Formats: sequence, C-alpha cells, structure tokens
Amino acid sequence: MSDAQSDFEDFNDVDHVDLQLSIIDKFGAKFRSDDDRPPPNAIVKETGILVRYGIVDKIHGKLPVSATNMHEDKAFCSIFVVDFKFDVIKPSRVIHHAYIDMVVSDPGREVRLVTPVQKVNLSKQSLEIEDNFGAGANVPIAGGGANANVSRRLKRDKVAYATVSGWPSQYPRHRTGPPNCGKWVIHENMLNEDGIPARLQVAILVLREDESEFELSVILNIKADWLTRVEDMFAETPPHLPIKINPKDASTGRVVKAYNTNDMSEAVRGLARVFKVSYGSLVDTFSDD
Repeated sequence: MSDAQSDFEDFNDVDHVDLQLSIIDKFGAKFRSDDDRPPPNAIVKETGILVRYGIVDKIHGKLPVSATNMHEDKAFCSIFVVDFKFDVIKPSRVIHHAYIDMVVSDPGREVRLVTPVQKVNLSKQSLEIEDNFGAGANVPIAGGGANANVSRRLKRDKVAYATVSGWPSQYPRHRTGPPNCGKWVIHENMLNEDGIPARLQVAILVLREDESEFELSVILNIKADWLTRVEDMFAETPPHLPIKINPKDASTGRVVKAYNTNDMSEAVRGLARVFKVSYGSLVDTFSDD
C-alpha cells in the first residue's frame, strides 16, 4: 500500500446522523445524554464528544454471478461510502479506541466486503528503550576487598502505530447466517496516546436478493478519557432515525465516480482506494497499488 496527503471533500447535500453518547460506568450503569428517558436515579452528563456519520455515496447495481458465488437472483448489490466524524469539544477528552458496527436489516441481504480490507497502520511513533540487566551484582576486585557492580545495558527501539481494521461481521454476535454487519475497529497510537483520527471514510458492499427497501443503522462503542477517568461510552442510531435505503433510487457518484450499474465488478475492485483517514490537518490516504 502507498500513502499520500489529500483533503476530505465536504458535500452539502449529504445528510448526517448525530450519535449521542451515553457513559457506561464499571458497574454497568449508563449516564445517558440522548433523547431517551434516563434509567432511574441516573445522572445525565454531557460527554464532550460528538460523533456523526453520513453516507456519501449510494450506488446500486448488479454483480456477475461469478463474482458473488450466489444464484443469479441474488446478484443485486449496493455500495455505500460512509463518512465518520469524531469531534472532541472539550480539551479533557481523548478517544482512545472506537468500535463501529454498521448493521444492514435482513433477511435477504449480506455484507460481503468492508474497506479497508486489511489492517492499516497510521501515525508511526518510535521510542528508544534502555534495558538494564544484572544491575547490583557484586563481583570481587582482584587485589582489594572492594566489590564492583556489574550490569549490562541493551538499547532497542519500540515502534507503535495507530490502526484501523474492517471486516464483515455479525450483529448481534450470537447471530448465525451470512454477515449482516460491517465492523471497524480504530485504535490510537499507544506510545503518544493522542487519540484516534478525527475523520474516517470507508466503504461497504452489500449483496441483495431483490430490489426491496432496507435500513442501515450504526452501533458505536468508544473508550475515552472523561475528566480524570477512562470511561466506556455507547451510542446507536436512534430507533426512529435509521437510514432508509431504496435500491430503485438513482445512484450517486460523489466519491466513486466511474461505475457500470449492470456490472459493478470494476467499482468493487476500486473500493480500497476509497479508504481515507484524517488527523485534523494531517490526512493519509491509502490505495491497493
């Protein structure tokens, strides 16, 4: 893979869904900050973190039977390019890890591909570590009664990366059958602990049996600093606000600009180039070159 610098493009005609985070303490209680009624005796607190996502591209078409390994009546497909934004609005907040599930309503649909298709390393950091072995061992000195301390030093470099991984999965976890979920896991660089990227652009390929409407929703779990503690936070698309998908609607071409709806093979092969990540002003893009 190769990397280059680029800018995210903002599209004014893309609708975004805001995910309101709830704090989950170590005893399992949730401190909710969304529109749902809080549990009894809960204290409503703002998390200081805003997460939103939007579908930049919705492309509907067909894949050849040979590309799907399915029957011809299951060769319908949809490509979605999704833009995630993680905004920290208080200086005391840092997002250390994020786990994203994009769930497709089923039956009759399968998540076949998620980008990036392999783990991507970002934000390389190195640290020189010096290890001391045998410090404090006493060895007699010839010709005298004094002892000398003998030790051995070994210097090594420790290298760490922030990482992004994606794969087709199941939601909930105990579910069986074809994958109904695209999963992404984002980890910060453990050396400098400066948080995950502020923005992430990924793609997902869904196979469909027919042209009927379906829904997409997102479940998000993050671990972040909250004041002086590290808290687990949870959010999901509000039940009344899933993204409704009608495959009969016209396809878009904001990011994936060249495709043939009668044969989406070329568009699917190019999805690796859709992946993009940004740390504010520093942007890395990755391709399968």
